[in-house]
Amino acid sequence: MYFKTSSVFENKQLSTYNLEKRAPMQLGATHEQVCIADYCKVGGVTVQASG
Repeated sequence: MYFKTSSVFENKQLSTYNLEKRAPMQLGATHEQVCIADYCKVGGVTVQASG
């Protein structure tokens, strides 16, 4: 079965999303280093940034 999607829907699905101003993304960006440090301390592990 074949369904035709509208061009508006298709364009939205293929476009990039700017998530920097979304609350969950901002929370992660603000607290990332603290979370990594706590995770390393509790788990006795080392986290290496990759990107």
